[in-house]
Amino acid sequence: MDIVKLINNFKCPLINGIFFPNGDILVIEKNNVSIRVVCKTTVESYFLYNSVDYVTKFEILVRNSNNKYTVGGGEGSWGGDGIILLEDNIGNLIWFLFMDNIDPIINITIIDDFIEAKNANNLIIRVPINTPQDIYIV
Repeated sequence: MDIVKLINNFKCPLINGIFFPNGDILVIEKNNVSIRVVCKTTVESYFLYNSVDYVTKFEILVRNSNNKYTVGGGEGSWGGDGIILLEDNIGNLIWFLFMDNIDPIINITIIDDFIEAKNANNLIIRVPINTPQDIYIV
C-alpha cells in the first residue's frame, strides 16, 4: 500500500503515528501531559494485520505556508481525531501525523523550524519540522 497515494486521497491508517513517504510509521502514544514515540513500524506491516478498509478519512481545515513548506491541519472522520500534514513547496509529502485523541486542528503556523498547531480545545502542539518524533505539548 502506497501511503502517499492513500494520504493524497484523504485517508490514513487508523494508528496514532507519524507517516513518512517511504512507508515508515513512528507509532505515537499520547497521555494527558505528553506525546511520545513508542516504536517504529511500516505501512506494509500495518496492512499485514489490518484490512485495507481499516483507515480513516480526514479533512484539512486550515493551511499555512512559507517559502519552503506548506502545512495543513484538520480532523479525521471518527471524532476526536487530529491531523497535521507537512509538504514541501511543490506539494511533495514530507510527513503526516494522525492522532485519534488530539481533537481537530483549527489553527496551524510555521514558526522558525517548528509547526505549532492548536486544537479545538486550545491545546497547543509543537512539532519540529526536521525531527517530528520530538513532538511535544506546549
